[in-house]
Amino acid sequence: MQPYEHDKAYFNVDTVTQFCRGVRLEDLNNQSKSKKGTAWLDDRSRPCIPELVPNIQGRRRITSVNHSSNAPARPETTLLQNLNVEIQTREDSTQANPASSSSASLEPRKYAQCLSANELYSHLHEKRFDHANLKDTDRRLIYIADPDPCDILALTATASEHQANALRDVLWQFLDRRTSIKARVEPMGYQVFQLDLHLPYYALRTTPPEKFQRHEKHRTQSDWMDLSPLNDGVADGVKVIHQAQFSLVICGTDNSRWVAYAFEAISFDPDRGDDTVLPEWRSDEISMGELDANNPLHDVREYFLNIFLIRAKHVYEETRELVRFIAASYKRNGQRHAFSLTQGISEFYVGSQRTNAMSVAKLNALYIAN
Repeated sequence: MQPYEHDKAYFNVDTVTQFCRGVRLEDLNNQSKSKKGTAWLDDRSRPCIPELVPNIQGRRRITSVNHSSNAPARPETTLLQNLNVEIQTREDSTQANPASSSSASLEPRKYAQCLSANELYSHLHEKRFDHANLKDTDRRLIYIADPDPCDILALTATASEHQANALRDVLWQFLDRRTSIKARVEPMGYQVFQLDLHLPYYALRTTPPEKFQRHEKHRTQSDWMDLSPLNDGVADGVKVIHQAQFSLVICGTDNSRWVAYAFEAISFDPDRGDDTVLPEWRSDEISMGELDANNPLHDVREYFLNIFLIRAKHVYEETRELVRFIAASYKRNGQRHAFSLTQGISEFYVGSQRTNAMSVAKLNALYIAN
């Protein structure tokens, strides 16, 4: 990925390069010393014909019926309209691609549930197709929680040319906390489609007092907001609003050959991603463990819509909890005192001026951000 084009630095590229400034491939080995791996990778081959069409009997050819004797003959293929793809019967497929008969001898690509940047780079550096020992990767899922410059470098150093635009888009929109839902197909050149989903939101969490003091020293303005003045009656910690973000982009060349890049800012949930790995179940981290990666969805539209539904529901639940907390705080404090329109809509006459000022400030910040 090049940061400049025609001697001009674009804003989206500059955002990413500023974040990753100074990091080199040699630094990937050092990342594991500073934090645990937060990357997740899942590679799957396109289903073979018996998996897609279990009712095909032997090597029977299925031909189309044409009542016009003058019409040219159609290719002898089986049309799966519900999958929107045209595939050959078992006999035709083996003849057209002799190598497919030996694909069963290749090893499936299996990875640990949590990967460091160096491990991710090593896996992505392997050939995606026509590998001597591993199966082809028609569908690839990449998820990284709280990516750092090393994680991003592992992706940019291994992305193919037709994935570069999609990767640039998802990186800068994630880093810039953008909101976007988009689908597009390149009108010219190499035909690549792209599906985008970017959802910023706020999450309410309770932080132990001692941990709150440590974070207060290192926080940035965009990380989180202190709600301690609204903590009336909360003894187990300090209420904090964390700014979170989920970003997903899927790019590919057809309905079952594509790559998904997903990033999430969830440093306030350190236990996320520590799902138990079982032989019969592998949590799909992009879906928050709702989907089983061992039972993959190969149709790109079906997968995108499933993730959209899961993530939208999660954002709704987080927002609902935050609104309920602020509303309850207002009921405890604001409604005890008179309110006068003559003093202005934003003025509340309450015993604790600091509490109400904080309530208004937080609500204004949420309104502006959304």
